[in-house]
Amino acid sequence: MRCAKATCRLAEALALRMCGWCTSECIREGLEDRGECRHVVRDAAMAVIAGYAWLPPPSLDTEPAVVLEWATRSLYYSSVAPLLASRRGSKLVASRALFTRRLVERLLHDYSLVTGYVIYATDYRLPGGWVTHPTLARCPGGGASTRVEATGPLSMRIIHECNSVRVELELEPPRVEGCRGILETLGRVAEHGC
Repeated sequence: MRCAKATCRLAEALALRMCGWCTSECIREGLEDRGECRHVVRDAAMAVIAGYAWLPPPSLDTEPAVVLEWATRSLYYSSVAPLLASRRGSKLVASRALFTRRLVERLLHDYSLVTGYVIYATDYRLPGGWVTHPTLARCPGGGASTRVEATGPLSMRIIHECNSVRVELELEPPRVEGCRGILETLGRVAEHGC
């Protein structure tokens, strides 16, 4: 899934499966944020974001700041995607988001066993709905804290602190305007275009 073309093809294939009347041409136009199938492509994009926001995962010997940033982005985007999907596509997107949450929780558990940094997935109520973020519960030497501030309906600022480790992130909902928006949200650079 690291390849930009594969990500775009996955969104296209999901959109074709989600819509019974859409043609391939209509879906391709939707990937460029044009045409009548844009709403189906948007739901497919949310499914891709919800299911693959965790890639690439960090290794167990990665610095805590990198792991916290990865976990924050993975949990946030996977929990916001179902809120942005249409009613028709929300069940598919929510199931993929739940898979991502469970996978991130498993990796965080393993990371805590190796390093002593205990990080839990926590739900937080923003004005636009419930989102998930990691909470730094314990770290070697003590002093672990996580602060969350709502900055908009589905936007937030999160600050993780532990001794010398400080991670501050501002997160906003994905702006999915075709394939390029999916790639930007997932942090992938389109090497060969969409």
